[in-house]
Amino acid sequence: MKERKINLFYIVLYIIVGILYCLLFYELIIQLNVFLNCTYYLLILMYFLLGIIIYLKKHKYLFIIYLGWLIILLFSRISKSGINFNFYLPNWLKYIHKNKIIMLNVYGNILLFIPMGYFLKDKISYGTIIIIFLELMQYITSRGLFDIVDIVLNHIGLYIGWMGVKIWEKIKKKKNKKSNLKKN
Repeated sequence: MKERKINLFYIVLYIIVGILYCLLFYELIIQLNVFLNCTYYLLILMYFLLGIIIYLKKHKYLFIIYLGWLIILLFSRISKSGINFNFYLPNWLKYIHKNKIIMLNVYGNILLFIPMGYFLKDKISYGTIIIIFLELMQYITSRGLFDIVDIVLNHIGLYIGWMGVKIWEKIKKKKNKKSNLKKN
């Protein structure tokens, strides 16, 4: 009975998050016209795949879902192509809560790479390689800019995810240590 309540809780939580996810991406894709229209349906499909993987407890596939989600978001944007080495972030920060596009760009570039910090854990230098590779691919495929500000923001997200893992591991280690002391 208790397990059934927990499963019901997670199903309801998954549905609520799914609705919020759909509303957020509807705003990004349909209202702000930042992405191609097909992106909305691809992201919803990815969310359902994520739910199936979690339900089936096939966690080893989470990184693949994350990379698919990342590639969809990075390569289905409506954007200029080129190279930008101007560091305009300090100017943008003045308008971050006044302009939706700036806010989404700054927060989006950070949030997109937090999971990568989690997945890479002790191989954080691979994150730099992946970030630069993705920026180069956006330029080469004419799906976006090779932008120094994006690289900096992506790294902030990467390190937030990595620090989260390190903090979690310390907490877990302390908890295990206390648990072992109580047993003895």
